[in-house]
Amino acid sequence: MDMFLIACVLIAGLALTAPRRPRLAQLTFLIVAAFILSNKVYSPQYVLWLVPLLALARPNWRDFLLWQAAEALHWTATWMYLGQTSSGGAAQNNIDMPYYVMAVMLHMAATAYLMLRVAWDIWEPHLDPLRVQGVDDPHGGVFNGPRIGSG
Repeated sequence: MDMFLIACVLIAGLALTAPRRPRLAQLTFLIVAAFILSNKVYSPQYVLWLVPLLALARPNWRDFLLWQAAEALHWTATWMYLGQTSSGGAAQNNIDMPYYVMAVMLHMAATAYLMLRVAWDIWEPHLDPLRVQGVDDPHGGVFNGPRIGSG
């Protein structure tokens, strides 16, 4: 079975079993991050999809800056490795395969860490940075605010 499909099923399970309805930005971030991590093709520019979603899903500077440091290292390693493979130059002027693989693994681990943090906010809504301030879902549109029943 496809890894993206498995991730979507897990995200749906998390959303349906959460003690409080997840925010729209949280679910969107998890789905897009799952797509990026499970896609067969990866472009370093894909990280741009996650920046605004993370700002909405988990507005926390520490997590954002740690993730961006890992992404900057991954971006640098990607282009240095591509430079080495396309030019046939010596590794001393570029980056060798083990370091490139390490940067890719760091990128994946940092993105997975953010997914875990967002999932934890869904599972423990009293720790959610926005809900701590008494906000339900500022991006939820008609789903903002707890509405139970037909009223």
